[in-house]
Amino acid sequence: MSSPLQAVTGLLLAIQEERFTLVADDGRVLLLTLSNRAPIRLSTLKRFHDANTRVRVFYSGEPNLVSGVAHSIQLERGQ
Repeated sequence: MSSPLQAVTGLLLAIQEERFTLVADDGRVLLLTLSNRAPIRLSTLKRFHDANTRVRVFYSGEPNLVSGVAHSIQLERGQ
């Protein structure tokens, strides 16, 4: 059984290969792995990071563990 998706909004702190660190708006620091099925390219993720853009990440599993997987990353609208 797959776990339900959770959503978190924040800033990308670091990107390394398919893993990235997000600082959530509530102060949590989450380490997630980008799913190979995610509809976003790594180059786009790097642009979001370089521009210090707030993003919304939809993920499953437990952040900071192998099971924490980001399935979708979008620009956060209405800042």
